[in-house]
Amino acid sequence: MKYLMYLMMMGLLAQACKTSDVRTTYLLDSNEESEKLNSLLEKVESTYGGYENWKNIPAVRTKGFDRWPTFLWRTIASPWKNKQTDFLYTWSPNTDNSKIELLSGKMEGKQFGIQQWATYSIEDSTTTFDKNKDMWFHLPTMEYFFEFPFRVREAEIVKYAGQKLVNNQPYELIFFTWQSLEPNKMMDQYLVYVNPNNYHIDYIELTVRDQARWAYATVSFENFTTVDGFLFPKDYKFFFQNKLPGKTLGHEIKLSEIEVLQDYNAAELVPDSSVIMPKF
Repeated sequence: MKYLMYLMMMGLLAQACKTSDVRTTYLLDSNEESEKLNSLLEKVESTYGGYENWKNIPAVRTKGFDRWPTFLWRTIASPWKNKQTDFLYTWSPNTDNSKIELLSGKMEGKQFGIQQWATYSIEDSTTTFDKNKDMWFHLPTMEYFFEFPFRVREAEIVKYAGQKLVNNQPYELIFFTWQSLEPNKMMDQYLVYVNPNNYHIDYIELTVRDQARWAYATVSFENFTTVDGFLFPKDYKFFFQNKLPGKTLGHEIKLSEIEVLQDYNAAELVPDSSVIMPKF
């Protein structure tokens, strides 16, 4: 009952709250430092293995678990409805084409995929295309965060956003979004925290327009490892409606295995190239 009450309160607050906005004071003061931004982006991409190298990888496969520790966020946002689900996830970089096999939980053995924004399921080696809102959102979102350092440059608007101290660690900030610098109803905003000591992305703050115009979250990237020259975080922690450094963990993805598949046939992630769905 208390969760139902909480959801009702959140619904009421949604009507009253302003559209979430992660812009910094530095940005609002209309500063422009394109040279500093470009230098910072190049150092980040180089640290993670290089953009040109990354875009030529046919596929990456990861194994791990997807955990939703609280009943509230598990009910609202989890596509699996289990507290924890083990998975095997394969994706082709920068394409939003991917598939997942569930290795535990109520949906153990199920396989789902997305190609060209069309979702499908696989059962007994038969692929069936069907609209699945959970997979349409969740699979490309997993890919986006797994390859996040190489997706920043795709945004229409990318700005240097100043500096900030978090837990006595200074960070260089990058802001990016689409359509307009000001908050809009459709497109999310991202604020990226780059550690200048090693050029790792340790945190991002972002809006979550798909959930609600007032929603925002913090993501922490932890436990970095290098695989075939590419840097990957193995732990992804999501704090919903939390500013940095985050207090209430709502979602966690932890990877136990990461493979860069140089010989993979990426066409396997496109079972029927004639099936295409609009992204928006």
